[in-house]
Amino acid sequence: MRKEELCLYYQPQLNAYTKTTEAMEAFIRWQHPKYGLVPPKQFLPWVDKTELIVPLSRWILERACTQNKAWQTNHLQPILVSVNLSMAQFYHPQLVDIIDEILGTTGLEPQWLELEITEAVILKDIKLTYQVLRELKSLDVRVCLDDFGIGYAAVSHLHRLPFDTIKIDVSLIKEMDDNPENTTLVSALISLGESFDMRVVAEGVETRQQLNTLGDLQCQTMQGYYFSKPLSVEETTQFLTINHAELFDNLG
Repeated sequence: MRKEELCLYYQPQLNAYTKTTEAMEAFIRWQHPKYGLVPPKQFLPWVDKTELIVPLSRWILERACTQNKAWQTNHLQPILVSVNLSMAQFYHPQLVDIIDEILGTTGLEPQWLELEITEAVILKDIKLTYQVLRELKSLDVRVCLDDFGIGYAAVSHLHRLPFDTIKIDVSLIKEMDDNPENTTLVSALISLGESFDMRVVAEGVETRQQLNTLGDLQCQTMQGYYFSKPLSVEETTQFLTINHAELFDNLG
């Protein structure tokens, strides 16, 4: 694996109220010379167990911040860029220093960077998680709890941890069409997030029915293949220049 074989793709998060793009989540891809474009789930778990994870994490963060700054410099609408952190990345002792350095070198203002971690990460060590989150918040970056709702442990800690965003797990969104209980649970999670003044993102929206249900539940921000697959930098730039209000036509 060489750096020149790596690239980032971006999937938009859209605001149903303003009908604009609110954020882009960055996904790494490996342009393998033999196998083509390789998704992260096929190589990141291996990398995560090696010393490569530190330089790779730095590369992803630096590339995402550089790209977001470039979009702003080209007068595109300001958006968040969201980057996932694995357990090894989140608990790395140099994480905060690396992010601070990258923000300085790229010139991206910290409020335009959001870092995503999952429930499994925070439950490994709640006390240390709180400390790391506080240090990250001291940089003024945003932090997001990903895959929210599939376990109950994170709910009990939500009020103590300084998250800016929660992302409702894709499995709950997918099953709303067939399971009314899931719709009730999603509604409760939306209300819970809003009660803590958090941005709430419904992840994995693939159908118009799911969009309509989330609209009825007053979910503000959504992400999924209904709106767009992950896009290359060139495709993302084009996406940001186009009005996508028609995706929300007749949304209650």
